[in-house]
Amino acid sequence: MLERATDLYKWDYDLKAVSFWMKVTGSTPATPVRVIVTYEGIRAIDPDEVPDRYGAIATFEANRQRIDEAASVKFDAGGTEPVTHGGHALVLLRATDLT
Repeated sequence: MLERATDLYKWDYDLKAVSFWMKVTGSTPATPVRVIVTYEGIRAIDPDEVPDRYGAIATFEANRQRIDEAASVKFDAGGTEPVTHGGHALVLLRATDLT
């Protein structure tokens, strides 16, 4: 299970995605996990939002709890990517993970 590590997030211009940190619940010291939400994933949440990065960020902020929960469910199901982010597990949320 994952929990939010911080409220901070970053829009990645190259990936066209929002990324942020979560951590494994109950881990000591904290075990960080990087989560990346694709633009298509964010658009799947609210296809009526303005289709630019500002709309994507607004949708992300308005649905942060839902996104956190989807990341935790995918992580618990073994849904980490075969590559890591700086040596830390990586969860990539796509449209299919958020609909």
